[in-house]
Amino acid sequence: MNGEKETIVIFCNLADWDPVKRTMSHHSPYYAGGNNQGGTAWQVDSPLLDSASLGVEDQHLVDRQYGKISLGNTTAFSSVESAMNSGMPWGLPHCKESGADRITRGTSLMGGGNRTYGDDLRGDGRCSFLHCRMR
Repeated sequence: MNGEKETIVIFCNLADWDPVKRTMSHHSPYYAGGNNQGGTAWQVDSPLLDSASLGVEDQHLVDRQYGKISLGNTTAFSSVESAMNSGMPWGLPHCKESGADRITRGTSLMGGGNRTYGDDLRGDGRCSFLHCRMR
């Protein structure tokens, strides 16, 4: 395999999830890079990535990185990091939404969308959206 001429996606589950204590920590990398010629993305795989959990706000867990957090927010953060990292090997840049887009649409997925993804399902705000203006 050649990460400069191919797109390589590596899935790993380096998460420590204790469903009884409802604690979670992960040691998986959040990394991706590349361009339209090829690249590499590290993806987290975890039982907490079930999209059915995106709207769940009444169940909480303790995350080593975020502290006490709803199951929906945990699923959103991990899912969006995976989505963002999937876009990087194909050359999608990190980009921020415009002021008008933030008001009407929400947060750019390739910007800070990992913090707001699923907010609309939980009644916490607007959604995240995939939007990039190439320069």
